Amino acid sequence: MSPVLFSLAGAEAPADANAQVVLSEAASYTQCALIIFGTILLLIWCARRVFRPGKLSLSDTPGRPNTLTALHVIGAFLFWQLAGEAARYLLELTPLDETYVPLLSGVIRQTACLPVLLVVGHLTFRHGLQRGLGLSMRHWAFDALRGLYAAMAVFPVCIGLAKLFGWLTALLRPEWVQPHSLLVTLREASPAWGVVVTLSAVVLAPLVEELLFRGLLQSMLRRYLNNPWHATLLTAGIFALFHIFTPQNVPALFVLGLVLGYNYERCGRLGPVVLIHALFNGIMVLLNVI
Repeated sequence: MSPVLFSLAGAEAPADANAQVVLSEAASYTQCALIIFGTILLLIWCARRVFRPGKLSLSDTPGRPNTLTALHVIGAFLFWQLAGEAARYLLELTPLDETYVPLLSGVIRQTACLPVLLVVGHLTFRHGLQRGLGLSMRHWAFDALRGLYAAMAVFPVCIGLAKLFGWLTALLRPEWVQPHSLLVTLREASPAWGVVVTLSAVVLAPLVEELLFRGLLQSMLRRYLNNPWHATLLTAGIFALFHIFTPQNVPALFVLGLVLGYNYERCGRLGPVVLIHALFNGIMVLLNVI
């Protein structure tokens, strides 16, 4: 059994730096199968880009006219932070087991942020939430296939980077290597709390984070920089640094952010990127329960 080095994107900071989360034998075989399958899909995608390199330029991607400013985005991030701190403070006043305070405060924060982000998007995108921000189900079948393909293709890259930088971090700064608190909680929690972990990681976190990072931040940066790739790269960097509480995972999360941003620019819809994020987190949850 090998140690789990990768964290759940969009989850809370670790509560116990010394806790160990390890994969079962079944999970290890499942992870290897996913890595092989994902590598095949990645090679196919790379081969297609060799013959059709124009798709990498993002020159013909859909526009997203908006009036977003830095104040909108900074305000959204501040609300995210304040909502989480307020929820944590109130929960600490209750008799709730402190083990579950970070988890439940995260769920409350995600739930509180969702309507705020939707209101900001509605007010700032010229064509509204559907045709502007990209909350459209018009091409749901195509978007589902795009999201599934991208999630599987990026999985082996992210796992490889996480393990490589996890090993390097353990070698140079072992105190920095921390398993994710949600993965620890998932192993120790009752089935009811396991449902809460899954809801937070697989449903709420992908939806809220993609609205915030890709929907608002990347759209604003694209308008400011007038370059889809520059906006994608910068957003991916901020997304990765947002999860700095597990520093060994920053390179892997940067790559994941690139894939999320690229797919958002390619189709102009949030459905595929939310699905990529949800599938990625879902795989991590699955590997830690089987």
